[in-house]
Amino acid sequence: MASFDLVAIEQGIKDAVKALNRPYIAEIATYGGEFDEGLAESVKRFPAVWVTFSGANPRPSSTSKRKWHVDLTFVVLVGSRSIRNEETTRHGAFTVGGQFVEVGTFQLLKDVQIALLGKDLSLQIKPLEMGRITTLFNTRLQNQAVSVLAQEYKTSLLVGVDDEDGDGENAAPILLNIGMDYHYPPEQEPAFVSEVVSLEE
Repeated sequence: MASFDLVAIEQGIKDAVKALNRPYIAEIATYGGEFDEGLAESVKRFPAVWVTFSGANPRPSSTSKRKWHVDLTFVVLVGSRSIRNEETTRHGAFTVGGQFVEVGTFQLLKDVQIALLGKDLSLQIKPLEMGRITTLFNTRLQNQAVSVLAQEYKTSLLVGVDDEDGDGENAAPILLNIGMDYHYPPEQEPAFVSEVVSLEE
């Protein structure tokens, strides 16, 4: 049974994107509120990919509530800039031979999809599925255009104490034997009998 390790999943997402070895991606990191510090400062690190945890939805998977099915949502943000125009920040720019001059956010989204879609990141999680895509920024900043898109990725896992094999320090002990006491009427001999019944097959 999987452990609830958000750090491992978030790091696995970043590592999967890094493994693509896309030379045009300047930064792959955990999102830490960079846009709160000002878009102008964040743009200096574009083209970039950030990962952040969005939330979890746990629900009981057994009547004893010792097993929980947890739906997890992570968000991948991609950002690009261009001195040409707003369209280039999304579509990118190419040479006559088809080589990237500037990468756009659409290509960055595609790269992330290649890295993540249907992958379990070598962890005990359900393979990642795509969620909605939203536009965070589509604007001009001083002499350049900026595009930032965000896409959700969803997975799930089962956590808790394993009832079947008793894993975990809080697991109930396995019942192998049971004591039986028999009480008979006083006139019957013997009036009290005890025995141990084995429950093992």
